[in-house]
Amino acid sequence: MSAANQTWNLLPAEYAIPATAPSLQDAQAYCERLARTHYENFSVATWFLPKRLRQHFFNVYSKPATATYLCNF
Repeated sequence: MSAANQTWNLLPAEYAIPATAPSLQDAQAYCERLARTHYENFSVATWFLPKRLRQHFFNVYSKPATATYLCNF
């Protein structure tokens, strides 16, 4: 097994590449879950956003949060 494969196997299951593409609803739920559980400050900040904008912020936040986790791994 290559070193890259060994590293991927150490990551949390949430970071695994799925066998099939998730539905839009599943992807949005993942982004929201990540944003709400990753850091307290971001979760608190979303309280002040209009509800119609929250999902957009969850979606944007999940990208750098995932990248940061992978870089720190």
